[in-house]
Amino acid sequence: MDIRTVAVIGAGTMGAGIAQVCAQTGWETRLFDAFPEGLANGMAAVDSFWDKGIARGKTTAEQKAEWKGNLSACADMAEAVSGADLVIEA
Repeated sequence: MDIRTVAVIGAGTMGAGIAQVCAQTGWETRLFDAFPEGLANGMAAVDSFWDKGIARGKTTAEQKAEWKGNLSACADMAEAVSGADLVIEA
């Protein structure tokens, strides 16, 4: 099975980390959380991790932009899982 689209359900520490790795792998990644604040915090955590990588010289702004293009926040679970090749609950 070829994985192209991943839905991560739960944007806490584990879910945000999983979504980050999936986005860096090149997969279209949709992050969902039942609570809007949790979703915003999860997306911010991923963004912060990438910023720290840039500051340490481990990655570039160009790589971050590419990875960020692979990651989207979804406020609706049905939208997040629609057409997903892999669904991960975290």
